Amino acid sequence: MLFAVMALLAVSAAAQRGGGGQGGFGGGQGFGGRQGGMMMGRMAGPMILMNPQVQAELKLTEDQVAKLREALRPAGGPGGPGGAGGRGGFGGGADPQAREQMRLEQEKKIKEILSAEQYKRYQEISLQLEGPAALARKEIADKVGLSDSQREKIQAILEEQRATMRDMFQGGAGGDRQAMMEEMQKLRKATDEKILGVLTAEQKKTWEGMLGKPFQLQRGG
Repeated sequence: MLFAVMALLAVSAAAQRGGGGQGGFGGGQGFGGRQGGMMMGRMAGPMILMNPQVQAELKLTEDQVAKLREALRPAGGPGGPGGAGGRGGFGGGADPQAREQMRLEQEKKIKEILSAEQYKRYQEISLQLEGPAALARKEIADKVGLSDSQREKIQAILEEQRATMRDMFQGGAGGDRQAMMEEMQKLRKATDEKILGVLTAEQKKTWEGMLGKPFQLQRGG
């Protein structure tokens, strides 16, 4: 339960810092649908490339998978920049700037390993799994054409989500894990709808275009 709550809180916080929740997991159980995700939170960024379903969708070769595994290998071990307390996990051991630098370095390596078509699809899947929270990141906001005012509204929505999540965690839902998960899903859906509500019709169209063909991450994959 603690992991479930902290996972979603970490992704929300990362998006507000500009990191966009790029840690994710190497595998995991996801919910299907346009905005995808994981049972324990949102899965997005470089580490989705370690998921067999994503590898199959991108038609990665064994050589590419081996190179990606090496490129994404945690540099600092548990608690280090890419370990459980850093970019590869949810702990946030390194400062935001260090994590963002690591993400950029990983993205550069990924781009060298994947073909142009594979890289484009990888970005589409990552945005689908991350959901509208990705719009808090500057590079995504710029592509969609968000104004400073819109970005501020999105940041406020995500901060509200974080506050609600903290309250949910402290309340504990009476120890009912299923009830907590259902509440988390409802909160995520409501947050996504609020964020999309900030966009104009044209911006929504641009955002949808960035998602590409729907990708469904099956549970247990």
